Amino acid sequence: MKKLFSIFVMMTLVFSGTMSASASTITLSPVTVAVDPGETFSIVIKVDPLGQKLYTVKSSVSFPASLLEVVSFTQAGGWMPLSQPGYDSIGNGKIVKTAGYPGGFTATQVFGTITFKALTAGKATISIDQSSVAYDSQSANTISGTQGVAVATIIAPVPVVPVKPTAPVTPKTPTTPTTPTVAPVTPVEEPIVEESIVLDEQTPAEPELVVVPKPTSQSSLASLGSIISLGTNNFLIGLFFVLMLLVLSGYAIQSIRRRNRRNN
Repeated sequence: MKKLFSIFVMMTLVFSGTMSASASTITLSPVTVAVDPGETFSIVIKVDPLGQKLYTVKSSVSFPASLLEVVSFTQAGGWMPLSQPGYDSIGNGKIVKTAGYPGGFTATQVFGTITFKALTAGKATISIDQSSVAYDSQSANTISGTQGVAVATIIAPVPVVPVKPTAPVTPKTPTTPTTPTVAPVTPVEEPIVEESIVLDEQTPAEPELVVVPKPTSQSSLASLGSIISLGTNNFLIGLFFVLMLLVLSGYAIQSIRRRNRRNN
């Protein structure tokens, strides 16, 4: 049964000619992708019959071989791959896959998945080329116009500036404090000296000179005040004593004058 269906697909492709019908489309998803060199990513191929019933699809995908490399292709379920020269190939920046869908389909179907590997930095355009076809029940190619396009941006790696390693710091080995060695002290015996008492001849002591201070005027006044105050050092008593002396002196002088007058 599978062999008969493959023959039918081939006959449809050979005898389709230039017959065409309303346009169906083959799209790629996702339409943009960003990767680093060396990374892999996947692009899904979808077929939209736009309400028509399709039976056979030939997908021809072009890509820049200098930027991308095909890692694998996985056919979606429900399809019968056609492994014939010209209908199944990978190389020279193109991957071609052909398959039939038993009973046909009228809704969007996933055709397969391509896994790419990014080789170097750049912008890679992946597109469905003009050799792709999608046949209906009348073996008419329903594809026309521009088909699906995807763009893969391969980001250049940022150069890593090497960091100079710093010399490891060797921790200082802690020094063990040394205990000072104390030399034993040998006791020294002091010689015993016999004391002898020597009696020196007594020398006569020289007489000491006693300096008698001269009386000062202040000490004289103090002595006079002591006499006037009768040894009490009381100012009032001294004043009274002076007044008495003055009175007595005046009285004596008055008496002498009277005598002299009488004698004359």
